[in-house]
Amino acid sequence: MSALEKRYWEEIINLNKLQLKLLAATAVRDMPFPKKVQWLSSLGVSPREIAKILGTTSNTIRVAKSQLKKSKGFKITKTKLSTEEVT
Repeated sequence: MSALEKRYWEEIINLNKLQLKLLAATAVRDMPFPKKVQWLSSLGVSPREIAKILGTTSNTIRVAKSQLKKSKGFKITKTKLSTEEVT
């Protein structure tokens, strides 16, 4: 793969990441904060990325996740999303 092709694919990947963040922010717009954290965590989004999406700090997200784990009725289960490399 040439350097130009590699740069092209990296740009596509970055645009896809941005689209996913915007979609995630829209999807959780009307949810209460703990539910937002729970839902995004279940998709495998890191605390740092959740913080960027929700406009807060990663420490706030970690505290919310900890509180969710301690409370009854909330369970964070990770959903693995598979990606295949495009050749």
